[in-house]
Amino acid sequence: MNNAKAHLALFVVNLLYSINYLVAKGLMPSLIGANGFIVLRVLGATGLFWILLAFAYEKVAKKISSGLQFVVCLELE
Repeated sequence: MNNAKAHLALFVVNLLYSINYLVAKGLMPSLIGANGFIVLRVLGATGLFWILLAFAYEKVAKKISSGLQFVVCLELE
């Protein structure tokens, strides 16, 4: 199962790369400059990561407060 997830992830990455290449080749010389296309890629990747973050919630155990941790570290020296 884990192997299938890895293969699916590789396929999705290759699919996104190929779509990016085709869109860049069609848009760059005439409609949008290279810097503008890079900005669009960064904004698209940021949006995709925010969407994925919404589904990947992980509960993290509480840690002691940093002030208390600082005091404990001072006492140990």
